[in-house]
Order: sequence, then C-alpha cells, then structure tokens
Amino acid sequence: MNNLNETEVTAITARIRQLNGENVSPIPYVMSCIEELSVVFNTMPEAQRNELTKVRNELLFLRLHFTELKDEAIKARLAEKPLTDEEMVKLGLMIAAAESILDILTTLQNAADMRLMTISKDGLEIMGAYNGTIN
Repeated sequence: MNNLNETEVTAITARIRQLNGENVSPIPYVMSCIEELSVVFNTMPEAQRNELTKVRNELLFLRLHFTELKDEAIKARLAEKPLTDEEMVKLGLMIAAAESILDILTTLQNAADMRLMTISKDGLEIMGAYNGTIN
C-alpha cells in the first residue's frame, strides 16, 4: 500500500468496504480523482493543449459526419422497399453498431474536453488553448 497514491488508496478502501456490505459513498473517490486531475490539467504545456484541441475538434467533426452518413444510410435503406423481419434485424444491428461507434467517438471527445478544462470554484473552465473558435 505504500506505493499507492491517495486516490488509489481511497478507491481500494471504498471497494473493500463495499464488498463487506457497507453502503459506500462515491464522493470521496470522485473528489480524490478531481484533485488528481486538477494537478494534471494545470501542468499541461500549451503546445500539448493546442494539439489536443486539434484532435478534439477532429473528433467532433468526425462524429458529426458519421452521424450524417448513418442517417442517410438508414433513410436510403428504408426507402428501398418494405423490409422483411430478417432485414429489419440486420438494419437494427447496423444501427446499433453505428451507435456504438458514435458512443466511442463521443467518449474520446469528452475525454479531450475534460483534458482541456481546468477546475475552478465556478466549475469547469476552458484552459489555455481557447481562442474563440469551436473548441
């Protein structure tokens, strides 16, 4: 346990207490994570923030473009002819797969957004690389 940081100790302690049947609040763990992340956010070099902003914006546009493609494909498929039950299942699976990809892109974009934020008393604020554009 000596090599663990405070966040890891808090997480392990909470998990052990939970396994022992205690009703454990996630707040101490979340607060430890926020404290740890704030150190990371505040020490990020500006060049790294700029590159991360570019990646974040590319993820945003990729997600928007993929959403448009998915919607167009669904409309085109539904417009062809009435679908059999098997075709409806295949279309449903295609939509589910596309939604999963969109969820991954959203998660990556959210991670980039969080990495570009700093924690203040008023909540999260854009840090460093904000220049009035889409970031």
